[in-house]
Amino acid sequence: MLFITKKMVTRSAEAYLQPDMRICYAKSQSLASVTNQAVLLLNQDKFVIIFLTLFTSKVAAVFEFATTDLLNQKYRSGPSLASVWSFDAGGQHWRFLITKVILPLGSMQGDFLEFLEQHILE
Repeated sequence: MLFITKKMVTRSAEAYLQPDMRICYAKSQSLASVTNQAVLLLNQDKFVIIFLTLFTSKVAAVFEFATTDLLNQKYRSGPSLASVWSFDAGGQHWRFLITKVILPLGSMQGDFLEFLEQHILE
């Protein structure tokens, strides 16, 4: 993906997005990944991973999990520009690098990370 925009991220997610979901763009660092470009959707009950093709931003694959199925969660956030969140779900190990601020996305990244820290992490 050459340029990330709010419109591109929301368009990729619109079929899976529920009104109370937080959304963010992330880089996948796991062997279970279809591609390394991902849009993550999260609310109290559901977590959705949408993998995007590199150049066309089309949906390559979608994985949905209940938030209660996210096991062995690890979260690392510090003064760096990105946070790392990893967990086990669906028989796979998943790991995502989530950049804290992507200017074209406004507050999406920060809102997602704040919700994750307050409501989801074990």
